Parts: sequence; structure tokens; C-alpha cells
Amino acid sequence: MSYRYADDVLAEEDDLDENFIVRHWRGHLSLTKSWFLVGGVISTILFIALSAGLALFSTKSDSLQAVAVATLLFFLLFVAVRTWAVVGIWRSAGNHAARGGTQLWANIARILLVLGLMGSLVQARNYWLMTSEYGKLALGRDVLGKPASMTVSADGRILLIDGALASGSWQAFRSLIDQHPAVKAVHLNSIGGRIFDADKIARLIRAKRLDTQVVDRCVSACTIILLAGHERMANRLANIGFHQPDFPGTDGAMRAGMIAGNSELYREAGIAQPFIDRVMATPPANVWYPNYDELMQAGVLTSDEEIVVGGKPADDPVVRAVRREAEGSKSQLPLRIDEITQLVGVTAKGRTLALAYRVSGPNDIRNNAAVRARLTQAVIAQSCTAPQMRRFVDAGATLAMTYSDQAGTKLLGVEVSHCA
Repeated sequence: MSYRYADDVLAEEDDLDENFIVRHWRGHLSLTKSWFLVGGVISTILFIALSAGLALFSTKSDSLQAVAVATLLFFLLFVAVRTWAVVGIWRSAGNHAARGGTQLWANIARILLVLGLMGSLVQARNYWLMTSEYGKLALGRDVLGKPASMTVSADGRILLIDGALASGSWQAFRSLIDQHPAVKAVHLNSIGGRIFDADKIARLIRAKRLDTQVVDRCVSACTIILLAGHERMANRLANIGFHQPDFPGTDGAMRAGMIAGNSELYREAGIAQPFIDRVMATPPANVWYPNYDELMQAGVLTSDEEIVVGGKPADDPVVRAVRREAEGSKSQLPLRIDEITQLVGVTAKGRTLALAYRVSGPNDIRNNAAVRARLTQAVIAQSCTAPQMRRFVDAGATLAMTYSDQAGTKLLGVEVSHCA
């Protein structure tokens, strides 16, 4: 398609009645001005200005929904500016020969535009994922569901955040803090969620020098809140999980910026650099669960004293952890342990985690006391060397393991309540 004009093209290009925006759009600027001034300088300045404005608005805004709306507007403006720049350059290249320029440079300019468009198409999936996510947030339809449930203890000193940190969690947290100025500590039980809300909550926690404690679990964005605590605590069986920050459609460059920002937050919290490196090397699709000692040594946790309500724990954390382990294991059953052993049942009974195993092959050991004794010692040794099992035992839980044959006849029963 050609955008050449007739013999009066030069006269039209000098028409001062056209403003700069229209002249470029119609290809009336020289190829040099279109390419370098519009495609280079002006486009870059506008992109930087829009990005800085969006970043400032995101920092000052109290609403993720408002930030989502602003981001969609940014995308629209960026596409509009980019379309205006590219169309103008394409048309100017079509007029380049009529101005006395060489066709070679006109062709090169158009080839470069096509290559740039192809590069954008490669990122089309990321753009779609990102705009789709922001679109849902702008409409108030967070895929994470409702904001986390938040309650304050009877004495007004502890605020519990329970659930996903969906859009709106920050506003709920701030409202409760305003209503309960006596709050001194924040309990956490969350799988994570929106970094925006987590960061806002964390800032207020730091400003008020509140303590934080993990009740059962704190994963992903929840850890940003945990690290904001003046004193940071968790029971030994709490699941605290870390990975790189993420958002749908994030590319390598954007993730690198998010990683740099999160790393700085970790350093400000006094976390050891090797620990930070391990976290930031964990892909978003995975979660790293360091053990209690690793959390203490790295400075993630600063105290091993549990915050209590009314002088005693609200409920036994070991019982909660045993129940959580049993519920989480059910979807994986039956689980192959080795060539002859399968885990077929997991049940929570107070502080006891009951594990039912099924064994195949010639395993009639009921009448052989010596073999049963050796097997019992082997099972205890394995339980005390397996990190997850040892974690439960050290926290005060009992492992009750039953081994049965294919017919369901009990062969061996072992209980582990302490490890040497």
C-alpha cells in the first residue's frame, strides 16, 4: 500500500495549518523527524512520564481497584501513542522518495517497523494476561475472592488475618487498626495474595511497630507482612513459604524489577543475604518452605516466644498442624513409599498423626519378635531423620504408624513421640 501524494506533496507537507500531531499522522514530517523525533525522543519521553505517573499513583493510592483502572488507562494511552508514532513513520517512509530521499532508507525504516511489530506480537500473550487480570480487578472481581477475614481478640491486643490477601484486604486492615488502637500484634494465617495489599499492610505494621506471628501458615505475599513485624514469631509447625514475586503476564525484565524491590524489603528487615538469594531463586510456580531453625538463623523469625491471648494459646498449634497435615495428605493417597510399601491412610487424633501403611510380598512377621524389633527401630530411625516427620515429633506430636498386609491384617505398630 502506498501513501504517495501527487506532485504537490511537498506543498502539502509545508501546510502550516496542520498541527504537529496531524502532520506526523499523515506522514508529512520528514523521515528523519518521524523516526528520531517522534519514534525516539517523544515516544520515549511520553512512556517514561506515563510510567512515572502510574508508579506514583500506585504508591499513593489506597485502592488496588483504582490502580488497576489507572494501569488500563496507561495501556490504552501507550497503545494510542505507539500507533500514532508507527503509522506516521510508515507514511513518512512512503513519501520519502518523493521528497528526494532514497528508497533504500524508506524500505529499511518499514522493515524495522515490521520487526518491531513482530516483537510485540511475541509478547501478545503476556499483554493479554496482564490486561485481563487488571480488567478483572478494575471491575472489582478479584480471582482470589473476598478479602481476608480479619478479627480482633477480646482484649483488643491481637488482630488475626485469616485467608487470601485479595483486593480490599488493606482497607479492611486499616479500618480495624483505626477502630482498635490497642492492637499490639498481628496473627497471620494466609496463603498470600496481592503484593499491593500486603505491602500497604506491612507499611502500617512497621509504622506502628506491631509484632507479627504466623499461626498455621504464611506463604508468598503474606511473608511481606510477617517481615514487617517488630518482633516476628511462629510456632514450630507453622508453614512459612517463599518464592519470587509474580503477576500474570510478567516478563523477565518486569520480574527482575519486582525481585529487586522485594530483595530490598528483605534486607531492610535484616534478613541474611544467602536466605534472600534462595528465595529469589525459587520460581513463582514453586514454594520453598525453610525449617524453623533456618528461619531463626536467617532472621526471618526474631523470637521463639508465642504471642498468646488471655495468658494462654487460643488453641494448640500442634493439634492444628496435625489436623492440617492429615487433611493435606488425603488428596495424595495412596502414596507409594517404596517397591513394597504404600501410605493408604492419614488421620489426625489430637496431637497424634496416625499413618496407615499397606505392604506387599512375604511379610508375615507377626510371630517373629526379633524381626519386629529390628523393623521397629528402623522405622523410628527413619522417622527421626526425615525432616518433616522430625519436625512434628520435636514440636510435641506423636507419630502412630501401622503396617498391614494386603488382606488388612496388622503386621506392625510403631509409635514415635520423641527422638534422641
